Amino acid sequence: MQKVKHILLLVTAVLLVAGCSPARKFKDIRLTSWEIRDVRPQGFRGLNATIAVGIDNPATSVTIDRLEGMIHADEKEFARFETTSGIQLAGKSEQVYEVPCTVSLCEGFTVLHVFALMETQKLDDLTVDVVARVRVKGIPKTLRYTDISIKDWIK
Repeated sequence: MQKVKHILLLVTAVLLVAGCSPARKFKDIRLTSWEIRDVRPQGFRGLNATIAVGIDNPATSVTIDRLEGMIHADEKEFARFETTSGIQLAGKSEQVYEVPCTVSLCEGFTVLHVFALMETQKLDDLTVDVVARVRVKGIPKTLRYTDISIKDWIK
């Protein structure tokens, strides 16, 4: 009887590990490219933008319900951003997704600062904090990332 319990425990452990192994693939999801496709000023301190993002997703399909965050320039809050629609990442694929978003500039920054930044493409001093609300197989999860160097993120 004791051997049966040990065997059942071992089988259960193996099944749990095997069942969790696809979850490890979510750590392998990576950003492969990005391009600003469209920028439209909204007053003096806002923008609507469309960004083409290349994503390599070796895991199962993922729905990103909402993506929001703060961009920091020289350790100052520069702009808040959020997606304006959900994104469905296809499983086990590498694709480019069009992501519409809104950007609200923080106090002390104007749309002219953004255009100057886009012109120089100097990303060394930019960092981002991101909150993503995602669903995997219908199960919701909130992911938080802070102080990510945009230069490193884009590699």
